[in-house]
Amino acid sequence: MPTRPPGDEPLDDLPDPDPVVEARLIVALRDLVDDELPSPELRNRVLADLEASTPTRPSVPLLPIAAALLIAVITVGALVTRDRADDIGLASDVTPQVTSSTGAAPGPGTCRDSLDRACGAFRWDPAPADRPATLTATLPDGPILVDRAHELTLVVSDPDGRVDLQCYSVSTDRPALTLGTCVQENPGPCPERYGPWTPPAPEPHEDRTTTVIRFQRTGTYVVDVAVPAVPGCDNVEPFRSEASTRLVIDVVGPTETT
Repeated sequence: MPTRPPGDEPLDDLPDPDPVVEARLIVALRDLVDDELPSPELRNRVLADLEASTPTRPSVPLLPIAAALLIAVITVGALVTRDRADDIGLASDVTPQVTSSTGAAPGPGTCRDSLDRACGAFRWDPAPADRPATLTATLPDGPILVDRAHELTLVVSDPDGRVDLQCYSVSTDRPALTLGTCVQENPGPCPERYGPWTPPAPEPHEDRTTTVIRFQRTGTYVVDVAVPAVPGCDNVEPFRSEASTRLVIDVVGPTETT
């Protein structure tokens, strides 16, 4: 009677599958349902059990069945993972995007008194109405004698801004004469401000000083007195003003006073 080649035995003559292997295959399939994809450790253990159960019978139908089951598990898990990724992508399309504020144009209400460069050029809003400073220069009553020292009083006042007489100049003609002093502090770097800023409240200031003036010849002199604006930042002090005045003085000799 002819013998069958190895591997062609009837299925009834094959040994029953190992119950441990069957149980782990069931666990793998349950893992697919619960967790969508079996863990790599569980798949490796199932394959090892299959190989150990049939060391000399690689053609036993249990092996391709188990392999097909594992392939199905992996394929279904991959499809589920891909569908989940697609769902996440779809959700990201409909979810409002949160963008960084870096470089974005500020909102209308955020540029008031702002230090943000994105608010554009600095400006006062509303534009302040600067009231000018005034300067008076007076000499003593009586005749102004040639080659005599006379006290010149200077008073500068500003109704809304800072002003002082640390710096002033007095100049005359016939012949030219210039005197005065100028001591001004450096205000340092001005702060960076952007967009519309609310002007500060106006504050009045006044300053006075005296100097000595002498005329070398008789005649009529035109005396110009000037006070520059105090040093400061235009984007901090909008009310700083300069001031000037002019005097016309008749200078006489001693014999002309009698």
